[in-house]
Amino acid sequence: MTWTFMTSASSPTRTQKKLVYFSTLPHGWHYGKGDAIANAVLDRANRVFRDFMFAGLTRTDAMPGADGEVLLTANHRGHYIGVTVETDGTYSIVHERNDEECCSLEHVNHRQLREQLHSVAREIWGTSGSFIQSTGNEGAPALGTWRLRAPATRGCRYSKVIAQPREAA
Repeated sequence: MTWTFMTSASSPTRTQKKLVYFSTLPHGWHYGKGDAIANAVLDRANRVFRDFMFAGLTRTDAMPGADGEVLLTANHRGHYIGVTVETDGTYSIVHERNDEECCSLEHVNHRQLREQLHSVAREIWGTSGSFIQSTGNEGAPALGTWRLRAPATRGCRYSKVIAQPREAA
């Protein structure tokens, strides 16, 4: 049995709609340059979007790059997080606090990206019991440290995360 996480909202967010739209961009959409964003890049961008949600970063946006990359951003109070989903399968991340860059990493794998996002989430939310350090199931894929409850955000459709079992194919 595998687990999938579903949000309680019935419709996709603006960011998710933009990611879908990026697959339909016409040739030359950016001043004669650029094509539709590849499905592999969009799949990884959706993964980053879920990482943002699980870290409690619900104010998000997405922008396509003319070279096939996707930039996903998240903001919370004075924190800005930008993740570029690169076409070579890597990720680049920048974290700004009060408009000052405090850290950045280029061309890292997904595990390293999640570690950095967890670090930012701990800085924003603290470690006051909102995080799980271990799932207790060492045979399962590592879930890492995730925010248990999304913050109460006005107009946020993704305030509740539900785990539902799905039969393995």
